[in-house]
Amino acid sequence: MSRWVKNSIRAVIPTNNTVLLYFTIVLGVFVLGHSFYLHNKKWRKVRIANDVAAAALIGQSICFIRCSVYPCDLRMQAIFNDFLANAVFGALIQIADNFMTFSRYSVVCGGVSRRHKILAFFWVFLTLYATWWELFSFFPFFFDLNSPWWLKANYVLSFITFSSYFAFDLFYFFMLIPYLVKAENQTIPSSQYGGVYRVFAAKAAGHTLLSMAGICMYTFHFPVGMIEQNMITVIGIHFFLNWTNSHELLQKWVSKRKKICNFKRAFLRVRVYASNSAPFKEANKEAGQN
Repeated sequence: MSRWVKNSIRAVIPTNNTVLLYFTIVLGVFVLGHSFYLHNKKWRKVRIANDVAAAALIGQSICFIRCSVYPCDLRMQAIFNDFLANAVFGALIQIADNFMTFSRYSVVCGGVSRRHKILAFFWVFLTLYATWWELFSFFPFFFDLNSPWWLKANYVLSFITFSSYFAFDLFYFFMLIPYLVKAENQTIPSSQYGGVYRVFAAKAAGHTLLSMAGICMYTFHFPVGMIEQNMITVIGIHFFLNWTNSHELLQKWVSKRKKICNFKRAFLRVRVYASNSAPFKEANKEAGQN
């Protein structure tokens, strides 16, 4: 444990912005309370991601306040600022953000292929997490992260994280644009549900834009940008995805699309069964002779 504390990266935290830290706690509590008011005992993917991000935002702010308001030795700084605030709570917020970016695109486009899922997983794992998470978790057990070589490596890894995070969000933003500007979409059964569909796609695109703004705040307004990014992330997930008036209409649209597909499959089964029946074959044979 002493080796891990000595070699820890000693994260820079916004010690002069305690008001902002307290505000993030208030924001997280509000988001959790409002989410409970909206969904009560109903649990969906969006609500789970939203509540995890809001709770992690509260936990991260409490950790930063602990070593901002009260004195902390190296051991306490490594535990609260490095491990808990970044490796645990920071990672949970990022996981929720990345998951919702991919998940909402998958819902809008009607599903993605297995190859797409595998490529997205490896992109996120190798470039968005493997470039920073281990520095705040288990690497200090083996390496001195305060050495000159590791300090330079940290700058390179930070650039990779920023570029990959921004590229990930930008890719799915551009992938959502056709669903916003296409005049006609044959998968939409009516103009009413088509409007809901476009609103849903617009909310997903708005979330990706806020996610890109967040990673820019983190990079170019550090260390305060660390808190600002997580605030923007929670706001984007809650107000663009979790709090939406179009959920029931979207469910009706999805249900209606399924009914249409089921009717088509049933109709095709009837046609195949009839074509294989003896009277139908005899009628075809007579028609051919005539």
